Amino acid sequence: MATPQPTLRPETPGDGEAIETVTVAAFREAPHSDHTEQHIVRALLLLSCFYRGR
Repeated sequence: MATPQPTLRPETPGDGEAIETVTVAAFREAPHSDHTEQHIVRALLLLSCFYRGR
């Protein structure tokens, strides 16, 4: 049985919540984390949208 491959597509404006959920989950148990990564990622996404003219 073949291993399913992820589908890559351009980011859409509605992806922010899912990205934040994955980021929180990824760092939840990380002892080195101060658990602010989702805020950093959100700011980067907003900055990226600003510079792309969205």
